[in-house]
Amino acid sequence: MPARCAPWPVNTNAVRPPSPARPVTTVGDYAENGDIRRPTPHSVSSIYRLCTEGRYREISEWVRPLLAAELGVKYVARPWRVRGLDGKTTRHLSWEVRHDPRASFSVLEPPAK
Repeated sequence: MPARCAPWPVNTNAVRPPSPARPVTTVGDYAENGDIRRPTPHSVSSIYRLCTEGRYREISEWVRPLLAAELGVKYVARPWRVRGLDGKTTRHLSWEVRHDPRASFSVLEPPAK
């Protein structure tokens, strides 16, 4: 699927605050069980896989613009491909976080010149 970011301003009604019935967990594909100390219904290392299986809702597309605006960063999609043993190629995206020169504040230092 091609990279897409929601237009700014984001419909904040689409990303509702967490509640006991709808907890929010932020994990990446390399999350380890010790990364989150609170009890979770599934092991932390399995949440990313469960998200891809539809057990958790993937909201990255909505969250990236919010985080970028708050942190003064921009997300840049880096496509890469994996060729399986069967010869089929699968396209994936990795997201790189960079300093946003247009932001009045950024958690990242500008790149060295």
